Amino acid sequence: MRSMLLLAVLGGIQAVTAGMDLIDRQFPKLIVLVSSTTPTTVIGTKFEGLISPDVYTEVLFDVPSKVAQLCRVNFHIAREHWAIMGDQPFIFNISTLDRSVNKDKDTWKDRPSPVHWVATVQVTYLGKVTFLNGGDGRVSCAKGKPASFLLHPTAEVGLLNWYELARPLHGIVYEMHN
Repeated sequence: MRSMLLLAVLGGIQAVTAGMDLIDRQFPKLIVLVSSTTPTTVIGTKFEGLISPDVYTEVLFDVPSKVAQLCRVNFHIAREHWAIMGDQPFIFNISTLDRSVNKDKDTWKDRPSPVHWVATVQVTYLGKVTFLNGGDGRVSCAKGKPASFLLHPTAEVGLLNWYELARPLHGIVYEMHN
């Protein structure tokens, strides 16, 4: 039963972009960590993401003014440059934010608030990424505008850490399709 459900979920994600060409893939312009253990400290921008009960990751993409029919936030894990801790696969949410990420200002106590749920993502110890609960990462195409998102855990345990890379494709990206 689980394998059939997994195939249905994976098939749904592939169906989102079936017959469509990937016309652009954007990597984050900013990756900003905010930590509850240092709630008033500005951590600034990083080349890595970290999601735990105590640390959330904000990302900002500079979206080009391209004609796209479908846009989505996607998450990839390659074989290296990442870590997962906890007893279960790590599950996190991706949400839109009520304002842009600010690398010089955002702290745990002063950060943008999540507005709309975009997707729930599961990462296993083998690096398998699955979008859960019917979410596939689709977002309104922010053509020519910045797009900001929050990556935050669904549980009070565990940790996911990754280093953002283009080759191999690894981390969070903004994809545009026609």
